[in-house]
Amino acid sequence: TIQEYAGPGEITATAIDEITVEVVSSQADPLLEFRMTLGGISSAAQLDNSPEEHFDTPVGTGPYVFGEWAKGQYWTATYNPDWWGLGADDAYGTTKPAYSDLKFVFRAEDATRVAMVQSGEAQLGMFPSADECARAANAADYDCVTGPSTTYLYGRLDHSLHAHPVLADPRVREAVFLSVDIAGIADLQGMASVPQGQLGPKGTIGFNDAVQPYTYDPERAMALLAEAKADGVDVDALNIEVVGRDTTPRIKPIVEAIGAMLNISGVETTIKVQTPQEFNPRVRIAGYADEPDRQMMQVHVKGNPSGDYGLLLHSNYACPDINDPKGPSRSSVYCDADFDARLFEALASFGNDRNERMKELVRYVHDRHLIVPLALLDRGYLVKAGTEFTFGTDHRIQAVYLKPAE
Repeated sequence: TIQEYAGPGEITATAIDEITVEVVSSQADPLLEFRMTLGGISSAAQLDNSPEEHFDTPVGTGPYVFGEWAKGQYWTATYNPDWWGLGADDAYGTTKPAYSDLKFVFRAEDATRVAMVQSGEAQLGMFPSADECARAANAADYDCVTGPSTTYLYGRLDHSLHAHPVLADPRVREAVFLSVDIAGIADLQGMASVPQGQLGPKGTIGFNDAVQPYTYDPERAMALLAEAKADGVDVDALNIEVVGRDTTPRIKPIVEAIGAMLNISGVETTIKVQTPQEFNPRVRIAGYADEPDRQMMQVHVKGNPSGDYGLLLHSNYACPDINDPKGPSRSSVYCDADFDARLFEALASFGNDRNERMKELVRYVHDRHLIVPLALLDRGYLVKAGTEFTFGTDHRIQAVYLKPAE
């Protein structure tokens, strides 16, 4: 993921005066401003004298001072009385943070996070289920606040790289996509809406209003499969492995539902939910060759906080490099030289030209039935009753946007 956002060329920074830094990229980078939001300003003295401390004892420029990090358990921070933003009119949030101390606790289990907010042990719990948010409506001590995000659920169907030959037939691919009731999957996911046939919300650079969700039409799917079979395509060999990662919310009922939908159209399926240790190597270019003639539909969640389709198209659709197994398109299953050429031209473009080029590419991949967008996810938080919490579609938790209940 870090490599996906790294950008082209090398970046250098030069101090102009006490409060101004000039940042220069060696190559044209339309997303440079966004990429800069992903990194902090670190201490040059620390990097020179004790670089090994940079990752576990950070020194930054924010309104809080790092306290301690117990790996896998929690990390803490305390209010910084010397923060430059106290006297600046362009600092994020309020002039003084509302909390003197912060403690971020890692709890993987949904029920544990919910219980901590319910008991008052925590003031904020991340990403409760739709059911938990609904229960919060009747609770006196805590609330659920929700908002749209740039996170999406999708299914990526094997295509060019070591895939079974039957998946090369466009009628077979269309039949698979016509078999999936996308509205039903979004409803099953909860706190989600039906995406408009593309991996992101309106307002994203490259969003194509003319693209629509794939229709749900199992009868048409069966007709396409029959047509392909009559032309000699080995349709009887179809057995789609619908697989998800067990860290994805509600993944088991989702992959089971997709499997049942495909079965209605006459497509055999195998359903699997795997741990990240099992799943991740299978969805990287280095692992594709280990499973020749594969028929996998990967179902999982990803986000695109950039507000631009460039990174998304690169990571999901550009041909991966077998010699760069950790590269930005390492999980793509698609190779098309024409698409790649047009993509890299689009990635180097700016303004309306960039938007129009991206829109064309969004239509291009949609029509080839490569990835089925299944849901646009809202994100929710359980908070102590009366707590004010403001967040954007990237859902970064910033303490300056938190105000405790009075």
